[in-house]
Amino acid sequence: ERLTAQPDAYHLLLLDIQLDGGESGLELAAFLRKKRITASILYITAYQDCLRDAFYTHALDFWVKPVDEQKLAAALEWDCRKNYRPERPLLHIGDGT
Repeated sequence: ERLTAQPDAYHLLLLDIQLDGGESGLELAAFLRKKRITASILYITAYQDCLRDAFYTHALDFWVKPVDEQKLAAALEWDCRKNYRPERPLLHIGDGT
């Protein structure tokens, strides 16, 4: 509801295929696209057989767990630079050690 009430409130959604409460990340993404929510979607999941379905939600990417932090950081930086800011964003991942 928050996304449909404020469609520009979020720029990036990290979704799993299986969400808490038995909900589907794919169904949520399809619903948001029907409501014209343009936030980038990045799936991070253990369900690699859903890649084809994720394609239809115009996802930024589809990652199978475990995710390489450096590759994830590069994907997030690319999306931020392409869609939101031309300058290099500062992105911290992990505990910094």
